[in-house]
Amino acid sequence: WRKIADGGLNLLNEFIYAKELTKKYYVCGSFYNLKLDDGNILPCRNDLQILDKEFYSKCINITNHEPDALVIMMNPGSSRPKYKDYKVPLFNSNNLSKNLLKNYRVITKPDNTQYQIMRVALEKRWSYVRVINLSDKREPKSEQFKNILKNLKNITKGTLHSIFCKDRLEERNNVLDSNKINAPIILAWGIKNFLEYYANMCLARLPTNRKVV
Repeated sequence: WRKIADGGLNLLNEFIYAKELTKKYYVCGSFYNLKLDDGNILPCRNDLQILDKEFYSKCINITNHEPDALVIMMNPGSSRPKYKDYKVPLFNSNNLSKNLLKNYRVITKPDNTQYQIMRVALEKRWSYVRVINLSDKREPKSEQFKNILKNLKNITKGTLHSIFCKDRLEERNNVLDSNKINAPIILAWGIKNFLEYYANMCLARLPTNRKVV
């Protein structure tokens, strides 16, 4: 995160605490549970939006607005809806793609990574940042996540948890085409070797006419 976008961005001149960031930004996420063909259920998040509150208050419909940047990360970690009584929808391999084209976004409890994105957005004066992941699977522990990805390889349609799989073409195109023409795509999934398959799948599907950093 130390050097991002136009020629590099040195973060940060002044550290901004989470309490101040939550006064300025909303965080909205789209959560779902995916029932795999083997019967197991994966808790997932397919989309996250970080929105300047003043900008958001003027939006009649946020879907009509283009993000200032798209960030692609490893996975959603421990991300969860802010309110515990929210009932996360359950989808299966047959209806996932169709359902994820709908709007299931709810207010989300921010984590440390999202606060860091807010700091970048504030420095760059971005009002709207969208976050997707190589994998939608919610899992904060890297080693456990590694094992989950390994096991998923043996399941029919075991890559459905990734927006970059071939079965989620329409959803992926909607996300990649929705940004401002000059909006950077920020690759921020780290350097874990076990991500190589999904990283390559992502890189092969990114638009060639966009700035990737």
